[in-house]
Amino acid sequence: MLSTGEGLSCERGEDMTDFDRLPVINVWNHVLVPLQGEISDAIAERLVDQVLDTIRDTGAEGLIIDLTGIWMVDSHLCAVLSRLAASARLMGAHSIMCGMNAQVAITLQTMGIDMAVVRTALTLEEAFKSLGIGRLDDKNGGSRGVGGTRQRGRDRKSASEKDARDSKSSPRH
Repeated sequence: MLSTGEGLSCERGEDMTDFDRLPVINVWNHVLVPLQGEISDAIAERLVDQVLDTIRDTGAEGLIIDLTGIWMVDSHLCAVLSRLAASARLMGAHSIMCGMNAQVAITLQTMGIDMAVVRTALTLEEAFKSLGIGRLDDKNGGSRGVGGTRQRGRDRKSASEKDARDSKSSPRH
């Protein structure tokens, strides 16, 4: 039996409710929304409310909409995504759409998604990197570690200070 977190549950193999299809995940002060499958008009509308409530409640700095699991979008979903990104911006959260395939990209462009309010990234990893979030061992730029604190400058300074201390304490031959 799977729990949905709202007192609802379902047996494996049963159709899950629309609520189950709306994962809204708070990650390092950003909201991640990985969309999958077919998104009905009702789900899309509820998604806007749920995401904006999460941004308000958490004070999130950014919104990542991951379209990897979406094969096509219709005009209603395009309008909803555009409205969601614009609304998130008004609430102080930067929006990034990532993981879209060619058909989705063409449709979003054709339907007039306002790219001034939303950035894009090819992959989820690139979306996180554009927000300054990455692996701690990432050699190509800034990263945030667990908890969302910036690590880049402090780690470099700490490492160079440690190297300087080690070279002073080790005997030279």
